[in-house]
Amino acid sequence: MPLTFVDVLSANSERRVVRFMASTGEEQVVCAVSFEALDDEDRASGVKQAERTEQFARHRRRVMEAASRLFFAGKVDFSTDPVVLVDRAALQAVPRNL
Repeated sequence: MPLTFVDVLSANSERRVVRFMASTGEEQVVCAVSFEALDDEDRASGVKQAERTEQFARHRRRVMEAASRLFFAGKVDFSTDPVVLVDRAALQAVPRNL
């Protein structure tokens, strides 16, 4: 069963990620997607902080698939926050027609 989306936590300009919460059905998982990965999807640059949540929403389905793949492959770092980081490569590995 893939991770399911719970909520956007924040867009963090220092870490350059949009943090979000996902669930396995039994536990909550803190995740994030890099600004770089989202910008690549939109072929954009200079996206404003206030627009990051909308940008995430446009790509949520693929971001969630990438986060699920990383989580269930064991690519989880429990020593840092976020636990699962969706970067450019992870997002590009998910088919666009998903």
